[in-house]
Amino acid sequence: MNYPERLAYSATPPDFGSLLVQRRRWAHGGLLVLPKLWRYARSRPFRVRKPFEILVRAHYLGSICGSSIGLFLLLFVPIEEGLGSAWLPLTAAPYFLLFWRVLLQAGDPIGDTLRV
Repeated sequence: MNYPERLAYSATPPDFGSLLVQRRRWAHGGLLVLPKLWRYARSRPFRVRKPFEILVRAHYLGSICGSSIGLFLLLFVPIEEGLGSAWLPLTAAPYFLLFWRVLLQAGDPIGDTLRV
């Protein structure tokens, strides 16, 4: 049976040029906002929580670029035999535990946390 109505809606731009601009903005968005974060960091008034806020925001904005560079290095730089030990998962564990904690504090259910 054919159902003539739209079943899904998309935020896709109407033409290819707009799509290209949108994808570039998404790909480089964090790096484009980092200079604004730097100006905000130097602005007044100074608050005690401001350095912590800057660190969290800088990590969020720059982590995609950093992980892409890290993936590139992992793919093309040979890993010596001694580095492929149990230290790799042990060093990643604190990051994933903190990520899990942030998701739980944000109100995500445990199923979403396990899926991520």
